[in-house]
Amino acid sequence: MAGLFTTFQDVVRYLEAIPKFSQKGADAAHFSLDHMEKFCELMGNPHKSFRSIHVAGSNGKGTTCQMLASVYEQAGYKTGLYTSPHLVRFNERVRVNAEEIPDHEVLLFFRQFENLLEEVPLTYFEISTCLAFWYFEKKSCEICLIEVGLGGRLDATNVIDPVLSVITSVSRDHTEILGDTITEIASEKAGIIKQSRPVVTGFLSGEALKVIIETAVKKDAKVINTEHFQPKIQNEIILLRKQD
Repeated sequence: MAGLFTTFQDVVRYLEAIPKFSQKGADAAHFSLDHMEKFCELMGNPHKSFRSIHVAGSNGKGTTCQMLASVYEQAGYKTGLYTSPHLVRFNERVRVNAEEIPDHEVLLFFRQFENLLEEVPLTYFEISTCLAFWYFEKKSCEICLIEVGLGGRLDATNVIDPVLSVITSVSRDHTEILGDTITEIASEKAGIIKQSRPVVTGFLSGEALKVIIETAVKKDAKVINTEHFQPKIQNEIILLRKQD
């Protein structure tokens, strides 16, 4: 495969040839972290160079990532944002301070790691995730918002060790992969909770919240339930009830 990537269009053609989850479903996914862990290690584990916040959920995770990224950018932090899927251009998935990764940087990644891509087969989502980690390290990001692609426990993004995990919502999504019940799905999303790292939850059903709390207790992770603060938006300002 050496010399395969000469132009950005070579990258586009390569990516377009890879089965995507939106088109092929489970056949286009890889429900294990082994390839991600190996590829990241051979890259030098770039995801360990920056602080991150990991966001999962059936709905609202992309919006939450966008809002948090805006907050950190306004506060003066160099902020990375990784979301999916993209709407128009692949580059939309990876941003630093709201600017998409340039074509030439995407090309550089593929040229630098083309032999490794042959050695360690990755899915479309795994490739984009590795690209994001590499670029965030290269740009010396201070904080990165990382959106889970699917589920949580075995999602490609779950190789990170975030300072905070967020689970926005739990509903019956991708039941053919995550499970038939809210409890099973919540368990998969709870897989992003890390040892002694806090987790913020959105408005969850009793079943889902119970699973999240049980997982957090096992990992000595503090649970912060946003429902307690009764948030609401008024004149584009988020208002919170004062904590008791």
